[in-house]
Amino acid sequence: MKVYIASVILFYVVYLACHFFMSKIIQFKLYNDLSTYDQADYLSRITAQLHALISSVISYYLMFYNCGGDKTYFNSDECFYNPTHLTISLLCISFGYISFDLIIILKDIQDFSSLGLQNVFHHIISMTASFTALMVGGFNISAASATAFTEVSTIFLHIRYYMIKAKCANGKPFLIIMLTFIGLFIYARLYLQVFVAMRMKEGFDREFDNLLKR
Repeated sequence: MKVYIASVILFYVVYLACHFFMSKIIQFKLYNDLSTYDQADYLSRITAQLHALISSVISYYLMFYNCGGDKTYFNSDECFYNPTHLTISLLCISFGYISFDLIIILKDIQDFSSLGLQNVFHHIISMTASFTALMVGGFNISAASATAFTEVSTIFLHIRYYMIKAKCANGKPFLIIMLTFIGLFIYARLYLQVFVAMRMKEGFDREFDNLLKR
């Protein structure tokens, strides 16, 4: 609970600090020319990038290095079925971020278009999945922490948005950002998650077999 509350507070402080810095300190014209709702959207993308950086780095560490030696989520049952304190903390951090972002969407951004409502629904599903994994425990926590690595592509998705807003969506820099986003999207959200899904299936099969033996 402490990690969850600290996460909500952290992202809200960053949100407010970025607003003050861009509007008052550097007086960023592009930002100041936006409507209040668009400013909130702009800020939410910054906090999304911060969360993406934190969650993807910790997630990758948990999957491939946390268990020591050559053990990973994908070749060690001991590693996958026994989540550590760091694994649980990662889910609490993400749960806190999603809670914060949902509040910002409803209170400040107020985008209730079909696309906006899809985003709200996405947040509710993510919160439900994170909370359920924490309550059920076991390999569910490890699997949920592994899916957090998908956020790595989010960093470049929002850089793309900033470049479009600044009318810099051309040339080699924009192409590099796009190719990096596509590459990370394929690796993190498609390739790696296939193996996570396979491990989840093994976990469900194992739990089902244990129920039959009782």
